[in-house]
Amino acid sequence: MAHKNQPSGTKRNAKKMMTINDKLVIYLNDALAIENVAIPRLQQRIKEVSLPEAKEQLKHHLEETREQQSRRATYFEPWRKGYP
Repeated sequence: MAHKNQPSGTKRNAKKMMTINDKLVIYLNDALAIENVAIPRLQQRIKEVSLPEAKEQLKHHLEETREQQSRRATYFEPWRKGYP
């Protein structure tokens, strides 16, 4: 059998080779994960900060983060199918 003559790592390396789509899915998934973590942290900072200007900047950043998260999730959903 020909496959027995192959180095043991060859089959494993073939499984590890990623397409550009695989890399894109991983990147988008990571970006969504970061935004999912950022939102509660921003909300907490808004509660904690006492400077009005800083509070407004954080609120603006939170709003932008939510918009980005929504756009990214909408765009990402079709790519995500078939990936864990």
